Amino acid sequence: MDEAARLRNRAAIVAGADTIGCGIAQALAEAGASVALLDADPDAAAKGALRLRTTGHHCLAAYFSASVESSLKSVLSDTASRLNSLEILVVNLLPKAHPTPLVNLSADALARSAAAISNSVAAMQGALPLLRSAGCGRIINVGHRYGEGINGELGAYNAAAWALWGLTRSAAVEWGQYQIT
Repeated sequence: MDEAARLRNRAAIVAGADTIGCGIAQALAEAGASVALLDADPDAAAKGALRLRTTGHHCLAAYFSASVESSLKSVLSDTASRLNSLEILVVNLLPKAHPTPLVNLSADALARSAAAISNSVAAMQGALPLLRSAGCGRIINVGHRYGEGINGELGAYNAAAWALWGLTRSAAVEWGQYQIT
């Protein structure tokens, strides 16, 4: 099968427009999917979408308020409507890992990790009815290998990565009945 046709007529939303998210969006677009980039930073979403458009791919950009859970759900739903469906959700919202000894770990760093997990859950919850109406779907939660083990000086990131791992496994068990993997 032609690589550019593999995901033709599929719609994908990538939440998190950092370098990794933009790379994933580009790979999805190159495989034929209609793509949207969402981010809490409007400039990041717009710049990522513009980069894709300059390579000949259509890409929507949208932003959400990271501090308001309903904002992400609403933006995700609106964006899926603009794409005419949703079959693939990529959640790339974990914060960057900043090495900090646990003894110096701040409540603020832990709060950023907790907010990233809350936003990941909101994205997954917002996508569920859309994926169910499509009759199937894929949710891809992006974490780093740091989250597979325990690494010194990455307590906040490790906590978020392990939480994301657990959420992903729980979603697979609960939502598999809807043909969502």
